[in-house]
Parts: sequence; C-alpha cells; structure tokens
Amino acid sequence: LTKIQLGGLRKMKRLTQKEVSEATGLSVQCISDIESEDGGNPTLKSMIKYLDCLGYEMVFQKRSI
Repeated sequence: LTKIQLGGLRKMKRLTQKEVSEATGLSVQCISDIESEDGGNPTLKSMIKYLDCLGYEMVFQKRSI
C-alpha cells in the first residue's frame, strides 16, 4: 500500500484524522504524515497503531528469491 492508499482506507471507515488520533494516541500531524507522500518518516510503532485502529495488521514475511 502507498501512503495515499492508507488515507483511503481511513476514509472508507468514515474516520477523520482527529478520530484516529484520539483512538491511537498519535498526533493529527503524525496521522497526516502517515497518509502523505511528502510527509515525515513515521515510526513502525506509529504505523502499527494506525493500522490497528483501521482493523488491519502489518505482516512481515521472507521474500522468495
């Protein structure tokens, strides 16, 4: 997923950035950075909180070569 698609997931859930901020404890600026192509560099912990709030999880798996 791209950062822009993350914002689309939030909008599909009919949540505002402020609502996600309140539910996760992340700042609205952090939510904006997560969703913006030009945004900052959110931490892994922030991404996990954001995705969890939207009902998603981050999964890591070994790439096949």
